Amino acid sequence: MKKNNIRNLIYLLIFGLMPFVFFGCEGCGQSNENINPESRTTVVPREKITIGRIPSGNVLDISERMEPLIALIQKKLNVEVQVRFAADYKEFSKHMENQEYDLAFCAPFQYIQAHEKAGYDAILRPVRYGADTYVGIIITAQPNINSLEQLKGKRIAFVDPRSTSGYLFPLGLLAGIGINSKDIQAYFLKGHDNVVLNVLNRNYDAGACYKGAEITFGKDQVSALKIIGQTEEIYNEPIAISSKFRTERSELADKFISLMTSLKETPEGLAAISKLGDGLEKYVSAKDSDYNTVRMYSSKLPPDIIKESGL
Repeated sequence: MKKNNIRNLIYLLIFGLMPFVFFGCEGCGQSNENINPESRTTVVPREKITIGRIPSGNVLDISERMEPLIALIQKKLNVEVQVRFAADYKEFSKHMENQEYDLAFCAPFQYIQAHEKAGYDAILRPVRYGADTYVGIIITAQPNINSLEQLKGKRIAFVDPRSTSGYLFPLGLLAGIGINSKDIQAYFLKGHDNVVLNVLNRNYDAGACYKGAEITFGKDQVSALKIIGQTEEIYNEPIAISSKFRTERSELADKFISLMTSLKETPEGLAAISKLGDGLEKYVSAKDSDYNTVRMYSSKLPPDIIKESGL
């Protein structure tokens, strides 16, 4: 009985290992001279582009909207694209300061901060509904609130302490009529979509977001919302490039800019950018000085707001 077990074990070892021996030795004994040079293939890894995206709304929704554009970039530039979302505006700014993004879809205030601290430069901005500027608005669904003056002491929903249209510019609007941050109850909801939906549900007396968000996220309930305040115009949020990417991979950077500005010229490109958001028509060139008005505005904000926003 023991002999049979030993014999079976020997057979198992021999025949069980044979496939590994043969597969492992395939080509053994052949000299390099006998190998056809044409059969040798060298796999060249594609260049990688890391894109940072500010968390202005639902990450899953934004990610899905970006898929056609990312696929097009990968196809046209023969690169691998990684899109990274930050948990909030503060974390996003930290990643930019560390130059962790080659390219960043950022808000104007985050841009001027990243330019000063990490050398990012604005290269592109979107055009929506024929305009390359936008405004912040203050909305309400409360029937008894019809003006900004009535917001003193009220609960107001904002996007983030570093959001241009979702906090900083609307706060300046309120300051202009004598209502400062200490005169209101401020709540930060981490997304323009969250602001609109919570104001619609009357969880807050009012809310601040970019103009257009009330349509995008309010949808069939938009008629229940009233716009009671509007900020000055701001150039649309830039796509910024890191100084390292611009310097070390300038050819690829130029190709990216060229691709983005020509998207409007092909059906495939138009389909990709239209998916990004309502009314988005094209991307145009941008430069750092376009955001000087944001710098001027930030210089007028109270010290406590500057500190809170990290500007």
